[in-house]
Amino acid sequence: PDAPAVITTTATVSYGELLARAASAAAWLRERQVGRDELVALIMHRGPEQITGILAALMAGGAYLPVDAGLPAERIRYMLADGKVRYVLSKAGFSPAGDEIEVLDLKADQEPAEILPPLAGADPDDLAYVIYTSGTTGEPKGVMISHRSVANVVADCNERFAVGPADRFIALSAFNFDLSVYDVFGALSAGAALVMPEAGRAADPAHWLELCDRFGVTIWNS
Repeated sequence: PDAPAVITTTATVSYGELLARAASAAAWLRERQVGRDELVALIMHRGPEQITGILAALMAGGAYLPVDAGLPAERIRYMLADGKVRYVLSKAGFSPAGDEIEVLDLKADQEPAEILPPLAGADPDDLAYVIYTSGTTGEPKGVMISHRSVANVVADCNERFAVGPADRFIALSAFNFDLSVYDVFGALSAGAALVMPEAGRAADPAHWLELCDRFGVTIWNS
C-alpha cells in the first residue's frame, strides 16, 4: 500500500491513498444507487483525481465517462445528456445547469470508507467506460467498451512486455482518449506507477523528457 501509484512533479499518491480516495467516492455513488452500465461523468483537468474518479466509478459498479473540463460548455452538456448522466465527479469546480445532476468534488482528504463488494450480477460484459468521438463529421458518438475488452488488452500487453512493479508509465494520453485506458489499468494492475505531466505542460516534449529522466520512465504508450 505504500508503493507509489501516481507520480507528479509536486506529489506522489500511494496505492493505499489512491484506494482510500476511490473507495470514499465509490461509497458516495453507491449510496445514490449507481447501477451496472450507468455512466458516471468525470469532469476535470489532468491530475491524480482523474485516476481516483475512474476507480471510484468502477468500484461503485457503474462505468466512467471521461470529459475534458476544457471543452466548450455546450459540448459538455450534450455528452451528459446523451449519456443520461445523473452523477459527476469533478475537481474543476463544475456546476450543472439544473438540479438533475449531482456533483461530488474530489478532495485529497475525503472521509475513509470501506471497500465495496461488487454489485449483484456484475459481469465481465458490463460497460466499463464510454469515450466520445470528436464529432467532426456530425454529433459526437459514444463508443462503449466492456470490462472484458479492457481486461483482455491489459493482460496481453502486460504479459507481452513483462510489466511489473518497477515500471513507470508516462501518462501522455488525455483520459478522454482510449490509449489512456491501458496506461491506467496496465500500470495499476501490475503494481507499477503512473507518471503524470503537469496539466499546463501536457503537450510540451521538453517536459516529457524531464519526467522520463527524473522518474525513470520505462513505458511509453502512444
